[in-house]
Amino acid sequence: MVCMLVCGASAETRIMFPEISLEDTADLPVTISGIAAATGISFELSYDREVIHIEDITANSEIPGSSMVVRIDNDIGHVKVVIVNTEGISAVEPTLLTIIRLTRVGSGGSTVVIQDPRWSDTQLVTNSFDVVLNGNIKAMAPAANFTANTTSGPAPLTVWFTDLSTGNPTGWFWSFGDGATSTKQNPTHTYTAPGNYTVNLTVSSEAGSDTLSRPDYITVTRVKGDFNGNGEVDIGDVSKVAYMVVEKEPADLAADFNGNDRIDIGDAAKIAYYFVGKIGEL
Repeated sequence: MVCMLVCGASAETRIMFPEISLEDTADLPVTISGIAAATGISFELSYDREVIHIEDITANSEIPGSSMVVRIDNDIGHVKVVIVNTEGISAVEPTLLTIIRLTRVGSGGSTVVIQDPRWSDTQLVTNSFDVVLNGNIKAMAPAANFTANTTSGPAPLTVWFTDLSTGNPTGWFWSFGDGATSTKQNPTHTYTAPGNYTVNLTVSSEAGSDTLSRPDYITVTRVKGDFNGNGEVDIGDVSKVAYMVVEKEPADLAADFNGNDRIDIGDAAKIAYYFVGKIGEL
C-alpha cells in the first residue's frame, strides 16, 4: 500500500473516450481513473479526417495546477495532448481530464484511437495506462423529411420535391402514390390524373434507414372543362356540355362557366370558344 501511494497509482489505470452518435458538433470527454497523483499526462489521438475534425481541446478547469499544450492536425487526422500538473492530478475514480470538440465532416462512423497514453507519478517516473478504451463515433441513422413546392392544383400538376432528411443519408427512394418512384435526392414528378396521392420517402445509410409517409399529401384536381378525365379539354368535353344543355347528359355544375347556377347555352358556347382558342380561359 505504501509503495502504491508513493508511486501514485492506487488501482488499474484507465484512459477512456466514449462511444457516441454525432450528427454535427459535440463536446466529448476524455476520462482517467486509477491514479492517486499524476504530475503529467500525455496522449495522442488518431481519427478518420474524412469523417470528423477536432476543433478544440480544453482541460478540466476543476483540476487545479494544470497547464496544457495541444497540437491538432486535421489534415492527417492526428492530435497530441500534453498536460503538466504541479499539484498532482488525483483521479482514483473516473475523472474528467479534457473535453474534445468534434465536428462531423463526412458520413459514416470513425474510431478515435488513443495512442501512446502515459502519465508521470510523483517520483516523475513515466507509466503507461493499464487499460485504453478507444472512442467510437457511430454513424447516425438518418431521419426522413421532405417538402414540396406545391401540394395541390389541376392536372397535369408538376411537383418539385426537396429532401430535408437529417443524418447524412446516402440513398433515397420516393413513392409518389400513383405507381411512379424515384431514387433521386430531389426529384420532380408530374401527376396527370385527378386524385389524392400519398407520398413516401425512405432514406438510408450504412447506419440504418427511415421512412416518412405523408397521406394524401398531393391533391390533383381535374382540368377545368375536362369532363372525360383525360387531362385536357377536347371535343368530347365540348359535346358533353352541349348534351347537358339539352338534358341528354346529367347536369354537372362544374360546367357552369358563367356562374349563374345552371348549365345553359352560354356555357356550351364558352367551352367551344375555349377549345378553338378564341378565349384563353374558362
